[in-house]
Amino acid sequence: MSSARERDTVRGEGPAAASPPGDAVEAGADVPPATRGAQIARAVAATAIGSGLFHLAGLLTFLLLSHRLSPAELGAYRQIAILRSIAALVWAMGVPDAMLYALGRAAAGERPLVFAGAARWLLVATPALALTSGGGTWLAGRLLDRPALAAAAPLAAVVGGLEIAFLFAGPLWASIGRARGYMLAAAGHLVALLLLTALLTTRTPTLTSALAAAAIPAASLYLLTLLLFWRHSAGACAADLWRTQVAPALRYGAPAALGATLYLVGYQLDHLVASGHFSAAQYGIYAAGAWQLPVLGFLQQGHRTVLVPVMAAHHVGKRPEAFWREWRHQVEPAVWLAAALFWPLMLGAADLVAVALGPPYAPSVAVFRTYAFFLPLQTVAFNLPLRAVGSTGWEAIAGLVQIAVTLSAAVGLVPMFGLIGPAVALLLGMTARAALLVGVTCRRIGVAPGQMLPVRAAVAGYLVTGGAAALAWLVTDRLALAAGAGRLLGAVAIYAALLLLLCHLRRR
Repeated sequence: MSSARERDTVRGEGPAAASPPGDAVEAGADVPPATRGAQIARAVAATAIGSGLFHLAGLLTFLLLSHRLSPAELGAYRQIAILRSIAALVWAMGVPDAMLYALGRAAAGERPLVFAGAARWLLVATPALALTSGGGTWLAGRLLDRPALAAAAPLAAVVGGLEIAFLFAGPLWASIGRARGYMLAAAGHLVALLLLTALLTTRTPTLTSALAAAAIPAASLYLLTLLLFWRHSAGACAADLWRTQVAPALRYGAPAALGATLYLVGYQLDHLVASGHFSAAQYGIYAAGAWQLPVLGFLQQGHRTVLVPVMAAHHVGKRPEAFWREWRHQVEPAVWLAAALFWPLMLGAADLVAVALGPPYAPSVAVFRTYAFFLPLQTVAFNLPLRAVGSTGWEAIAGLVQIAVTLSAAVGLVPMFGLIGPAVALLLGMTARAALLVGVTCRRIGVAPGQMLPVRAAVAGYLVTGGAAALAWLVTDRLALAAGAGRLLGAVAIYAALLLLLCHLRRR
């Protein structure tokens, strides 16, 4: 949580601070705002694409293994992946986020120490994560009476220990001004993982082969991450490194990690509620519609990775106007992107569900449309300004509020709304979390809600894209295209053409 001194600094009244580093994606007095904004946007896009490619690698590998492994082994592979992902988030302790914050506040000569502190925690967390992943896998196999899961514990420990590098890689590449390198590394990881998985599981289609295939590219990324840390922390020798770097990083990062974990738990609560209130068949219908495009989640990750050090530098440099200018320049395009995605998901939901899932899942359309309302809430990283001023404690509180509101609302909404009740309850929980973070930001930093939230951009974006979507679907209906893929593709093509025309007219 922030202090009065932090509030004064963002208002421009605090003591003088160190000048920001001179990286291309960070704040600097001699860089024109338009140029810096374009640089930041490119870094955000590259980081978001890199995160998306890592996610896509896991998804495509799972689909590939669904044709190679038995259902029992495929389920074990999925359980191991979930376990090591959660364990990695816990053992990282938010240190990658703390590194970004510290880099934004550090003078140029202090940056190697920041990298050295983060690398030290990476080395400590690796064996802890390996033990957690391997031990958890073995214990789950014994408790669930799944020998394949227990037998895979040694390899699960190896892959799990290497998993920590995925959380450090993006912040590290972005902080050294090489976000596109992160994107290329993610692309290489995707190709290597798919090729190795296909090669090893073709000859021996077992869970062990699948984990061995995952270990090789993970080890490559881990070694590359260590090499970059070593290169950029060269000469950083400090006897009290733990006290000066690691301990502050844990104080900053642990609440952020707890908040992220609570958010992930809260985001899955609707499935817990649905499985408890509905029959197995009804829950299958609900789960089939309870998903959305993860584009904005990756964009949020890109914003946090790139903007936190930039805004932190403005914070200590007593530049409140620049602090919020950087925020608006990156958030407003994201609002337009969310608006552009919202209407096709709403208007094309019936055709999309029919094509993707088939006629038996027609009731899932209502759930899918409810999930589309999550897009506005996932457009903005509401916790980002608080992270930029070092106030991460409220993230855990916001996560608890989200869980409490979701569970409380579900009690009345599930009987009232039926199948979409859990999704509506989750929507209210996420809204409560966002409202709390906005309120705390406005009070702690001393800014009006209208200055933080891109209300005008949101209204304009949803009105303009909504008009284009309505026209596109109206034209498609007049063309009398067959329901399903033909009508969906036709409407999306017309909609995309209208958006491109609007963009062209706006530039002129």
